[in-house]
Amino acid sequence: MRKSFFKKCRRLVASTMCALLVAGLVPAAAMADTTKTTTTIESQQQPFRVLSVDEMVAEMGNGYNLGNTFDGHTAFSPNETLWQPTVTNQKYIDAIHDMGFNTLRVPVTWGNMINDEDYSINETWISRIQDVVDYAISQDMYVILNIHHDGAEQTGWLRLASDDIESVYTKFEGVWKTIAERFKDYDEHLIFESMNEVTDNSALEITECYNRINRLNQIFVDTVRSTGSNNAERWLSIPGRYTNIDNMTKESNGFKLPEDSVKDRLFVAVHQYTGGMGLTASMSSTECTEKTAEDLAGLFQKCYDTWTSKGIPVILGEYGTMNKNNDVDRAYEHEIYTTVCKAAGIVPVYWDNGAYDLNEEPADFCYTLVDREDGHIIYPTIITAMLRGHYIDRGVDSDNLVDYVKKIVKDAKVNEITSIKLSEEKLELTIGDVKSVEYSVEPADSNDVVTWSTSDRSVATVYQGKIIARGIGKATITAVSDSGSQTASLTVVVKADSSITPATGIKLSAESLELAKSEYAYLNGVAEGSDDAYVVYKSSNPAVATVSRIGKVVAVSDGTAYITATASTGVTKTIKVVVSTKAGELKMNLALCIYAMMGKTINEVGQPVEVTGEGEYTVVYDCATDLSDAAKDAGIDGIKAVGAIYIKDYDVLMGNTPQSPVSACNVLFTKVVVDGQELTITQTEPKNAMKGTALDTGDPVNGWDGSSVEEVSANGTQVSFTTSENPQRVEVTFKLSDIVMEGAESEEGGSSETVEAESLELSGEAPSKLEVGAEAECTLKLTPAEAGIVSVVSSDASVAYVDVTGITADSDGTVKFNITGMGDGTATITAMTENGKEVTFDITVGSGEKVSENDKNDNNTKGDKEVEKGFPQWAIIAIVAVVVVVIVVIIVVSVSKKKKAKI
Repeated sequence: MRKSFFKKCRRLVASTMCALLVAGLVPAAAMADTTKTTTTIESQQQPFRVLSVDEMVAEMGNGYNLGNTFDGHTAFSPNETLWQPTVTNQKYIDAIHDMGFNTLRVPVTWGNMINDEDYSINETWISRIQDVVDYAISQDMYVILNIHHDGAEQTGWLRLASDDIESVYTKFEGVWKTIAERFKDYDEHLIFESMNEVTDNSALEITECYNRINRLNQIFVDTVRSTGSNNAERWLSIPGRYTNIDNMTKESNGFKLPEDSVKDRLFVAVHQYTGGMGLTASMSSTECTEKTAEDLAGLFQKCYDTWTSKGIPVILGEYGTMNKNNDVDRAYEHEIYTTVCKAAGIVPVYWDNGAYDLNEEPADFCYTLVDREDGHIIYPTIITAMLRGHYIDRGVDSDNLVDYVKKIVKDAKVNEITSIKLSEEKLELTIGDVKSVEYSVEPADSNDVVTWSTSDRSVATVYQGKIIARGIGKATITAVSDSGSQTASLTVVVKADSSITPATGIKLSAESLELAKSEYAYLNGVAEGSDDAYVVYKSSNPAVATVSRIGKVVAVSDGTAYITATASTGVTKTIKVVVSTKAGELKMNLALCIYAMMGKTINEVGQPVEVTGEGEYTVVYDCATDLSDAAKDAGIDGIKAVGAIYIKDYDVLMGNTPQSPVSACNVLFTKVVVDGQELTITQTEPKNAMKGTALDTGDPVNGWDGSSVEEVSANGTQVSFTTSENPQRVEVTFKLSDIVMEGAESEEGGSSETVEAESLELSGEAPSKLEVGAEAECTLKLTPAEAGIVSVVSSDASVAYVDVTGITADSDGTVKFNITGMGDGTATITAMTENGKEVTFDITVGSGEKVSENDKNDNNTKGDKEVEKGFPQWAIIAIVAVVVVVIVVIIVVSVSKKKKAKI
């Protein structure tokens, strides 16, 4: 009888708990797994603003290219640091934004990362691209994402003059379907661009070339639209042959925009570089003249007459000038570009190639204007000129751009701003609101410009005074003159959306995360109990783990961070993320690669060899076993007339990992054997084996930078062996030394060594009562003071807001943070150390009774008040008590009946 009784109780209690969980009365965390990682995206569709053409162009403003980054490749095996040395980070993107740029173009070569069976894309590659897209969108910058070198110069798979053009169409559709599906829930800030500078190298009649381009662009539009969600209305960018303005505006050539299921969502994409300043890598042309200005104005007049005057917006996706130690002339030319684009309704996007060397003689001929490591401006006068061209009001005469550019003064002196006045000192917004702040400057005719920044992009973003409320909390918006002479600021308080059905909780795919560096997981947050509420995220320590707007958590460096998910109606949920990369034996696969045999853009790869540490290894390429089908189809039958023979990290090459497991390494070639004959090595000392973040030696044979063996001859950039006419086998023996494992040196902001917190305590009494709009300071004591950072969260941001960014204790262990009263109700404040020590207390704001806007309206007619979120605590307790009583009664009655039956 006793066993049966308790079994019934357990069943009834379990059933009751399930019912209560469904009803939202028991926290889901009590029933969930503690640690789970998912790389499956189930993101919510982001709110999408439908903007007019003029609004879109104005918000995109000035643009900047992340050039030579994801488009960099060797024979279409792309890598982020192959053509420039820096891994892109949030700090760099923030710097670009705060300089006054609001559009980031992200050129991508997909190349060998595409699976030709189903057109899926290597997960490591597309995930990393997504991270950088997220960096920009976190600032509400516009992002242009494209297919780049895949269609370049008839060398990639996107070949306009292909004899089998139908297979090109099929692959193009498949690739865009994969990309579009990945990003379909992103908001209006993401723009897709179908292709880059596609050309047929004059293999086709120009009208036939455009027939094929037009077909590709139609496939692109139809494919993106078919994936639904926000892609049904997303802005798309449409290029023509080589994105050339002259041949795209010539009507007889046949360029046309595709048909679209939605009106006014297509950009025309063009590029323009002046021959001397923009394309000639020599000191022969260093001056920008008035004639240059007039020629450019005439060119963009064609864009205005053909498209923008008819309501079709244009993106100048690339323009720029090379450094030839001629800052004044470069600044003048850039100001011409941005001035005429502004007048003609065109979005200008500057090309930056990411690398530079100011010690190079006579010049480095690079386009880079901003250092990617620390975000500092290399050429301030050029950036200033670009901003001045776009933001200074010179009036508009788009019908006569040639005369209009005569207003531009070469080497103009900056008349600094002496005062900036904002129309607001404090703004109170609701999450999702968009508000423009008016401002005035003195002197009114100053040619100095104003740029804008935010103290917390997760709360509010800003561009040219337009503020978007992104998350509940408080942020400072700052306007600053480009010259640095004046600043002005205002406070923005963003409140929860009380006009919609309140969320009762937040469901995440994990209750905690344990990740190694570069690993990632999607939280797939869902606001429970509300069809209208959505979830926003913030990390307490982005140096350890970042989180994107769609809830993708990426491990950055060893340490602990807390990710807080907040529903737009206020309720929050926090999970712990531990990043721990355990030191172990080095395991790296290296392969011998051969690039560009017989002038064909093919990268051949030998069998990989495992490297486990410093020492001597041998890699081999043998035509008998390693010659690819692509090489055979191209008529290649031997290792002759090559661009380079080099050793590279096989897993980086294949896209299995974004970077090598070593951050530093030297190589010394000890033996090179071709068809059994040993060659003479000219290298005498070990040299750097790293190229960016990948182990990539670049030689022993290289047609551009020189070879490390004697028995070679060069014809331009093609190198052949003098010992054999058509070699079949190359083997290279080498020594690796001075290896530094990736992550051996702590990253900025990460935890270099772990110091465990012994205690975390309140200093004095915690604030228990707070008025709406008021602030209270809370002080904690951390022991020892060096024990990492303290993170603070509120259970309900619509009641009480705390900045979840982690706080480092003072030298004496003091930790201070502010609590802001946001609305009536009671919230729980929790402070946490990295190793889990906690301080928890409740704070009541205002009346303590939480009422929604809908309920307030109801009160005016009904006179009764309903609680905004879920049930009040007393109601939950009462319901649980009633349920328990019912269970007991049922059991007693059941037992009583059985007893009577026996009698």
